[in-house]
Amino acid sequence: MRVIIQKFFQSADNKRIIIIAILVFSLIQLALSIQLLASTFNYDRIYRGIYVKDIYVSGLTTDQAVKLVKETYEPRLKSMRIKLKTGAVSQNVEPISLVNSLNVDKSVESAFEEGRTGNLISRLFTIAATSMKGKSVQLAYDYDEEKLQQIIGRYAAGINKKLEQNTYKILEDKIVVNIGKSGQYIDEAKLRNQIIESVENMESVDLEIPVIVKQPEPLSIDYLHTQVFSKKKDAAIKVENYKLTVVPAVLGRDFDVEYAKNLFEQKKNDEGSSFEIPLKITYPQKVEQDLKNSFFKDELSSFSTKYNKWEKDRSNNVTLAASKINGVVLGSGEVFSYNQIVGQRTAEEGFKKAHVYVGGKIVDGLGGGICQVSTTLYNTVLFANLEVVERRNHNMLVGYVPPGRDATVSYGSIDFKFKNNYKAPIKILSSASEGKISIQIMGTNEHPGRKIELETEILSSNYLPEKIIDDPTKPVGYYEVSQKGIRACKANTYKIIKQDGKTISRKLISTNKYNPLQKTIIRGTKEKKKATQNQKTKAQVTPTTITTPQAETKPETEPVVSPDTGIPFEDTNSGV
Repeated sequence: MRVIIQKFFQSADNKRIIIIAILVFSLIQLALSIQLLASTFNYDRIYRGIYVKDIYVSGLTTDQAVKLVKETYEPRLKSMRIKLKTGAVSQNVEPISLVNSLNVDKSVESAFEEGRTGNLISRLFTIAATSMKGKSVQLAYDYDEEKLQQIIGRYAAGINKKLEQNTYKILEDKIVVNIGKSGQYIDEAKLRNQIIESVENMESVDLEIPVIVKQPEPLSIDYLHTQVFSKKKDAAIKVENYKLTVVPAVLGRDFDVEYAKNLFEQKKNDEGSSFEIPLKITYPQKVEQDLKNSFFKDELSSFSTKYNKWEKDRSNNVTLAASKINGVVLGSGEVFSYNQIVGQRTAEEGFKKAHVYVGGKIVDGLGGGICQVSTTLYNTVLFANLEVVERRNHNMLVGYVPPGRDATVSYGSIDFKFKNNYKAPIKILSSASEGKISIQIMGTNEHPGRKIELETEILSSNYLPEKIIDDPTKPVGYYEVSQKGIRACKANTYKIIKQDGKTISRKLISTNKYNPLQKTIIRGTKEKKKATQNQKTKAQVTPTTITTPQAETKPETEPVVSPDTGIPFEDTNSGV
């Protein structure tokens, strides 16, 4: 037989017959496959293996599937009961009241779409997989969220209990500790999920309402001790920005930590109760009022000078500078700077132009007159026996203090500074009105019976010769002082300290040199014209009077001249 077959295949004609047969068979197979694919993809019903929830809907049209699902589940939903309970309290909930509708159409549509999306390969794979393994499409529900929340909220109102934490209140001599209360709350998210799960399972169930219980945070007695404990501290002073503030005293407070811990352990489970922890109080020796009464009670020194109140611009500057240093407080060891306190002399700050010394001349400049305030303060400082840190005399004598007792200032270059060398704070009181600058330094007199005196020693003194300028426009006999002279001077200043009337020290504190200012006089040189005969005859009939012009009368501006130095000044002082 095998020989016959071999002979058959060896024949060329027979080979062609075989090849044609194979091709025909393949084409038939291809045609059948195409027909099968076409019938599968054009299938107008739900593919095999598909369920809506637990109802088999394969082979059904969408309308048939919708009808079947509704007829199966709507009665089951209406007959369902969910019992919510907590403790001895329970209540039935009808699931049908929570569902607006079963969205069967949507679920059936999802079932129908299985195997109908994607490319040919993926569709074939899905159809084969569901046919062999099956697939369940969930039933879609349209919930009434507002109704669901109302049911949960109704239970929450009856079950929820606010948590009250442990608290404490610190009183004058004790701490009152209030034991808190536990709180409980419905776990609303969990309850909602349980209800929805029961509805979707189409099962009547009893649900225990999930409740979260929260306990008060434990009260740490050690932490409470850190909040209560304090060491006693006396009231103290603090000087900042030239102002004095009193730091209040602190009570000492403490309690027995171990006793408080044992007491809390006994009471912590007794919700809503309270207990007391006694405080140990220690009192400071000095309180605020003690310090307020102890400072600035003594006048350490005072000094005043006079100025011409009719010179309005200069008076303005003097008053303004005096007001800026008024009320300044210096702590012990703190340094006062006149330029820092008074500030830059500008028109924006309210200063006006008045006479100042510049380069050996008297000219107008902003802030003219404020050196009289610094000078008055300098003398007050000397009489208070405070430490002078920086001071310079004017380049020419001034008329309001003796030589060696002035203090010039110039913003940015020349300052007047002194240091509070007392143990307690000091305070400057300064005023200027009605032509008088008055300054006091208040503090605590650390040396009762002590007095400060100042002594001026003139080493040399002389005037420059008068300078006379002839003016041909003025008649002979006319004289006018256009610049008053100021004499040159060199002087030592001594500070004498007396204790109970006895001199205990005499110290040279400064040597001062002053330049002169030459006196200038304008003299008229214009000769009178000779009279004619007619003028002589007329002159005999009508006498003519020639008057020398006089300077404009002004209020007295020169201070009284000191009899011992020959220098005009005003000196009224007192000091420790």
